[in-house]
Amino acid sequence: MTVLSVEDLFTAGIGFDVVGAVLLGKGLLVSPKQQFRKGASGWGGYSFGQALSWAEDWVDASFGAAWLVVGFLLQAVGYAFVVGGVHVQHGAGEVGAAVGLLAAAVAVALGTWRAKRPSLIRARAVDLARVGSADGRPDAYLLAGMAHELGRTATSPSDVPAIVRDVFGVTDSVSRRPGDELERIIQSWNNPGAGGAG
Repeated sequence: MTVLSVEDLFTAGIGFDVVGAVLLGKGLLVSPKQQFRKGASGWGGYSFGQALSWAEDWVDASFGAAWLVVGFLLQAVGYAFVVGGVHVQHGAGEVGAAVGLLAAAVAVALGTWRAKRPSLIRARAVDLARVGSADGRPDAYLLAGMAHELGRTATSPSDVPAIVRDVFGVTDSVSRRPGDELERIIQSWNNPGAGGAG
């Protein structure tokens, strides 16, 4: 006698649906503090923090949507088995198994999200830095600004290629801003009282 049955696909599906809904909401419904992580303009009229938030939101919403689909599919399969006449056991053991399966589904969904999120955010940030690029190379200025938001701050323009490589894995980028503008923004990061964008 097994305590798990096809009805438990409903329960697992609900676990994925809950995580999916939370992540979808996290990706779409951000607080004003997150929206205005940095108020000053740093890149195309947007702050570097806002650009990084777009990458984070996209990853969270993508995971949320994926887990919702997985959850609904599991529920549909479970429903198809039940409608097809598959007999299932009911009782205290089955309740415990269902709760355990729900916890496992939530753990798998959250664990996968946490493990994959950082690398996917970096990849999406590079995609954002390629917007408007005629040659496909990402904008080093934008990537340096997002690296700053992630805690890796350049101290001079010569640091930018190494930081962009270390944080984002990009070895071929181009700065679409004049060197003096990059110098000014880097100085403002290292001397916050001096003013400047970022």
